[in-house]
Amino acid sequence: MTDQSLRGGGDSRSKPPILLTKVDALNWAAQQLEDFARSLELTAIVLGAVDKADRENGPRDAETRAKLAEIRRDVPEPQLQLTAVRAGVQAIRDMALEERLVTARVEAKAGVAS
Repeated sequence: MTDQSLRGGGDSRSKPPILLTKVDALNWAAQQLEDFARSLELTAIVLGAVDKADRENGPRDAETRAKLAEIRRDVPEPQLQLTAVRAGVQAIRDMALEERLVTARVEAKAGVAS
């Protein structure tokens, strides 16, 4: 059974596979966090560019400042969050690798016992 055949159709990042192994679930979770990390990274880049532009060109109009304040409230410290999310992705990927190794050892022992 292929990885794609385990999925419930559509974009694999939008919903989890229907039939799961532990490794499938961990990989799906890591992918979701990677997608979130990309969003955080873009937010951090945009906010950094806005801050730089404000320093160089002066403050923006009230409506724009209000919108930027709203974004900053919704995503406080995007760089710090990005670091934490990427560490989470790595931890999940490590768990998936460990699970693959455990499965391989169990299968190898079962093959020797037969």
